[in-house]
Amino acid sequence: MDENKDMAVAQAEIKQSSNSWFIWLLPLIALAVGAWLVAKSIKEAPLEIYITFDDVVDITPLETKLKFRGTEMGQVVEVNISDDLVGMTAKIEMDQRLAPILQPDTVFWLVEPQVSVTQVTGLETILSGKFITFQLGEEVGALGRDKIKSLKPKQFEYTALSEPPLRPSYAGGLHLVLDATQSGTVSRGAPVYYKKIQIGEVARNRIAEDDKIKIDLYIEEEHKHLINTNSKFWNTSGISVEGSLSNIEVNIESLTSVLIGGISVATSTNGEESQPVEPHAHFTLYDNKTAALSRSKLIKISFDSGQGLQVKTPIKYQGVEIGEVEKVELQPNLVGVVVTARLMETATKMAREGTTFWVVKPEIGLASTQNIDTLISGRYINLQLGEGKPKRIFKGLEQPPLIETPISKGLKIVLTAPNVGSIKPDVRISYRQFEVGKVEGLELSDDATQVLIYATIDPEFAPLVRSNSVFWNASGVDVDFGLFKGASIKTDSLESILEGGIAFATPDNEVMGDKVKNGTRFVLNSSMQEEWADWRPAIKLNRK
Repeated sequence: MDENKDMAVAQAEIKQSSNSWFIWLLPLIALAVGAWLVAKSIKEAPLEIYITFDDVVDITPLETKLKFRGTEMGQVVEVNISDDLVGMTAKIEMDQRLAPILQPDTVFWLVEPQVSVTQVTGLETILSGKFITFQLGEEVGALGRDKIKSLKPKQFEYTALSEPPLRPSYAGGLHLVLDATQSGTVSRGAPVYYKKIQIGEVARNRIAEDDKIKIDLYIEEEHKHLINTNSKFWNTSGISVEGSLSNIEVNIESLTSVLIGGISVATSTNGEESQPVEPHAHFTLYDNKTAALSRSKLIKISFDSGQGLQVKTPIKYQGVEIGEVEKVELQPNLVGVVVTARLMETATKMAREGTTFWVVKPEIGLASTQNIDTLISGRYINLQLGEGKPKRIFKGLEQPPLIETPISKGLKIVLTAPNVGSIKPDVRISYRQFEVGKVEGLELSDDATQVLIYATIDPEFAPLVRSNSVFWNASGVDVDFGLFKGASIKTDSLESILEGGIAFATPDNEVMGDKVKNGTRFVLNSSMQEEWADWRPAIKLNRK
């Protein structure tokens, strides 16, 4: 019996020893679960990034969210204002899934409501509050979804943009730049129209380094084929009123263009010069449709002085406006200015060799006033047409040219004098102090020994000029002083004192000579001789 009892005890002890490994399994399982939980917590822990703002903005920890395309991806957890109280840095905890987008060219900015008379932006923030968003960089955005997942984060600190960036190239579409003299009422978000259908919008207005206004446009991908090198853009902002008192035309593109501005574009597909455009190509923004669609020609005119010259100064020919100034710049040597002007389609052939340009400005005198209209309308550029080959660069004059092609009817004669004196174009020519003609132009003779004065006698008074007629300078006052005879003062008229003038006389009938032909030359005497005042020939005038 005792032996059987001892044997049972021994067997029981052996069985207990074979199941002891279960005791060690439980701690191992607990350790594995703990390790898994730690790894999971590390993997799912939010990423921390820091965004610096150049200004102090209204963002609140645990309230201001990080969103991407409307989906919440993180939040601001801490805000620190800079020591100089100018800027601030926001600490953001973001979803681990965003790790691949943390590349050097990723950009962040604050979205907040902006309400003005012309537009409303960030409207969604009125209910949800301000939030921070971002745009993928060009490299990341161009990658496929599978490749993006494999990227590792490279940057955790960023500086926020002050305004939303331009749309990236990977989003499609076409970016263009318009060169404008002024932005007018064209605001960010203003529509771009093609045949009154919106095909894009204004991305932003900016002032470039050269102090010129640039307007960035975005043309949607589906419409970018409508733009080529022949495209013309013009401003359709607000209400355009064109015409005169008898014919007024009012143009309104749309209500949106009245409020926030607008730009229209037209494209010609005719001709070999029509080519697709490269991204960020530059175009000119015209003020209106007429200016944009008229075939025109750019010319450059240099002047010694830019006084009175400005953008939109008109160019006229025989009183008709044929172009206008688009740009006024200093010469590279800072002496004088260079004017860039655009001639209308009907006037492009006027830009040729021999054409001269000068500035027309008001001239006010006691005896007469010229170009009085420029006191109200401003100075303008006039031209005298040449007959040479096409030309684009000209040297402008400050005064009318010395030679003008005579266009008035009458007897054309030439007076020769040793110097110009006070004689100038439009100076009156008188007979017995009665105006019978005027000076048309002046020039130096071929050998430069004398001045040639081109004059026209009105047809009615042409018979007064005979081969023996004498001409003299009647400008100013002639004082003849002698010790014993005293002083003798001679003058033709008050007008001649102030403005200058030429007078002539013809001898009595028996010695007056024959009628003269166009081009006959006479000497211009410096003063009148007393005997000439006694001549009183009877001459029949050409009166109908």
